[in-house]
Amino acid sequence: MIIVVNTSTQNTVNNGFIVDCFIQLAQLKPTQQFVFLVQDKNAILHTLPNNCSTYILGKQPKAVLFWAYWYNIKIPRILKKLNATSYINTDAVVSLKTNLPQFLFLNNIEVDNPTKVFTDKVTTYYKKTIEANLLKAKKIIVTSKAAKEKICGTFPSLQPLVCVLSVGANANFVPCTWQHQQEIKNRVTKGNDYF
Repeated sequence: MIIVVNTSTQNTVNNGFIVDCFIQLAQLKPTQQFVFLVQDKNAILHTLPNNCSTYILGKQPKAVLFWAYWYNIKIPRILKKLNATSYINTDAVVSLKTNLPQFLFLNNIEVDNPTKVFTDKVTTYYKKTIEANLLKAKKIIVTSKAAKEKICGTFPSLQPLVCVLSVGANANFVPCTWQHQQEIKNRVTKGNDYF
């Protein structure tokens, strides 16, 4: 199975988080092949496992007018070239011209603004067809319950597609003792409190 993950449109902070998530998944599933679509060769600063590779896609057009070409012609061609079996996009945009299973990984939902769900560019691209386009996704993965509630409140028909991926610390992370904290402070800052 070849899983293609489009990280080319994310900023550096989001890209690092998303790539970290998928690298951990790739380590858990060594029989699956992961291909990251990136803007340039320096986009991923991680050492990738053997079952991961990158494909240089280039920069997404800034003009929303060209997004239809980008998502409906360019991306499907690359997916076909890579023999992809599934496609994960980190934007709120699906490709209408491919029959591959598509998954949306949304970590930038406008939770704070009650009148908006997606960024202005995504909303401009979709216009009035946003719900129909999102229904093409097999699953929509969000990183918080608030984001799920916002999407499901705005688009009730998406309820069965939206799931929450917990990104919090797992059981391996526990608070360190006061003595250990002091040792680290003495070693790193020579005992000075900076905050």
